[in-house]
Amino acid sequence: IKVDGGASANDFLLQFQSDILNKEIHKAEILESSALGACYLSGLYTNFFPSKKQIEIEHEVNKVYYPNLDEEKRQEYLKLWHKAVDRSLNWAE
Repeated sequence: IKVDGGASANDFLLQFQSDILNKEIHKAEILESSALGACYLSGLYTNFFPSKKQIEIEHEVNKVYYPNLDEEKRQEYLKLWHKAVDRSLNWAE
């Protein structure tokens, strides 16, 4: 899973996501990818970048987070995560 944006500066959050989802999380070198995406699009339009492949080469990963929980603990945390999400969705009831 590739991540960017302000929340991706939080190492704890990214490791937690990796553990809960049991997936690798790839954090971009440049966290604010919205502006970078606009630059990439204009670069493609003006032929500054010859192809999308060139953009993939330019786009660097800063860090990779690997799942690091045993399955029993992962299921326990996942259950608590779903409970927290459910509560946040139903807070006004």
